[in-house]
Amino acid sequence: MRSYVDDIDELCIISDRHSSIRKMVSIVYPSAHYAKAYSKVKFYDHFNQIRDMVPKAAVHLESVAFHRWSRAFCPGNRYNIMTSNIAESMNAMFEVEREFPIVALFDEINMRFAKLFHERSIELVNSPNIFVPSMEKQISKNINLGNKLLAHQIANYKFNINGHGDVATVDLQRRMCTCRVFDLDKIPCPHAMAALRSQYGAHFGNQIYEYSSSYYSVEKYTIASCEEINPVPPEDSWIVPLKILERETPPPYVDPRKPGRRRTKNRRGVGESFPTRKNKCSICKNIGHNRTTCPVRNAP
Repeated sequence: MRSYVDDIDELCIISDRHSSIRKMVSIVYPSAHYAKAYSKVKFYDHFNQIRDMVPKAAVHLESVAFHRWSRAFCPGNRYNIMTSNIAESMNAMFEVEREFPIVALFDEINMRFAKLFHERSIELVNSPNIFVPSMEKQISKNINLGNKLLAHQIANYKFNINGHGDVATVDLQRRMCTCRVFDLDKIPCPHAMAALRSQYGAHFGNQIYEYSSSYYSVEKYTIASCEEINPVPPEDSWIVPLKILERETPPPYVDPRKPGRRRTKNRRGVGESFPTRKNKCSICKNIGHNRTTCPVRNAP
């Protein structure tokens, strides 16, 4: 693609936000950017820029109602929390192993999850931070941006935030901001940081974690992986209930059709025609009949 599409600031990548795509875009197209919108106003602002550059792409995206997948149109907290369902995550993790026999597959799942749980349980066990490193980094970034904004209190726990042409309203009690970053990410946005500084003074840093989701904490992270996953014991030591032993298991279903790839009849597309095959006689070498109906052979 690089040989056809130049790396320019106006280049915007539209994808399913897969981590591999994001990584390669940062390498091949470092000047490109992702359109990230939390509010409908920002969403339509980005989308109208796409419409101006590539009108056909905008028409196609509108025809499939792609905006339903945007966090700006989601009333709840579903998006940006889980980008893939559990089945897809498992398929990606066991892409090769899922072709194994069922017993070997379960053994591999057991060992893989036991290893992951152990690694994650000790990853942050001695961490001095309250939140995981990625969130601590985001908090520091939002604090620096919030220090450049001015907060004006308009009600109890409600502030009007101004700065650099940006205007927003923050409600600390409801943990909401008109930019919707505070609402969806569950962590104070730069506007909320300015409001916290105005509400609690110079020591507002201690209040940041009170206004953030506890699921970002190191404690919650370690608890999620604290369970031990032990290997399956030998079959001789299994205690199987009697009703399971007495249950009759029917044989697996076998497709009565012959093995191999099924032959399908090609269908003609619009404006497409298939060449018709004409028989060639092996006696007179003429086309249109075979040796059985050959007029030379059947001549009196």
